[in-house]
Amino acid sequence: MAREPIGRELSAEETVELVLKAGRYVWNSLPEKVIIGGGEPTLNPKYLLKLVALLKRVDINDVQIKTNGYLLNSWLLKELKRLGLISFVVDVKAFTGDVHEWYTGKSNKRVLRAIELLDEHNLKFYVRITLIPGIVDIEEIRKMCMFLSHIDKSIPFRIYGFSPEHAREKISRRPSRSELLRAYREAQLYLDDVRVGPDPETFKLEYTEIRDDSLLERYAKIDEVSRSLNRNWNIKGIPMSRILPLNG
Repeated sequence: MAREPIGRELSAEETVELVLKAGRYVWNSLPEKVIIGGGEPTLNPKYLLKLVALLKRVDINDVQIKTNGYLLNSWLLKELKRLGLISFVVDVKAFTGDVHEWYTGKSNKRVLRAIELLDEHNLKFYVRITLIPGIVDIEEIRKMCMFLSHIDKSIPFRIYGFSPEHAREKISRRPSRSELLRAYREAQLYLDDVRVGPDPETFKLEYTEIRDDSLLERYAKIDEVSRSLNRNWNIKGIPMSRILPLNG
């Protein structure tokens, strides 16, 4: 969940209008896929349901929700499935209760239950976790994989490395490649579909991002840090003010 409100507030209708105008501005077409992330998109379930319904109405059918899982429940999953949404990413912070509570201030019981519910409702999803040396370590990842394997060994599992340069607090260091490989091999003992996220120093990241004008300075700092870590960082930022005035 976001620690502080940032950006600007848009209605579901305004958000879809922004998506459509941005698609025309960047690609001259509808976006092929929309990912609803955060912050945390399930904080306002009525807004989320309306947004998904409106996206479907304009023929954007590939919609995915990225969530920490804490507020997912059977009612919300049934409603989202009824609207045709079947794709989720669950960003799990930690498996051990004490570690999760230290990290987020919340118990992870509802998060783990949300994963079970996604499986029970036959929804497509994958689970991701960040390897944070000394905090969310390889043993923590092993426990998470054991839990998932008892639900379904075929649940896709993704491991990402902690990036201290982008963190609000320098709680740990970047994991080494050997640590990520060890985590990968450990996860493979329990699950069939395991991948390690791209190497932040070498992978090519190139896309266009619509950015709220009030956050341009913050984004500029993020870009500066990211380019210092990865010469292939190539994010084109477009101020939202260029998109919203467009007609149609």
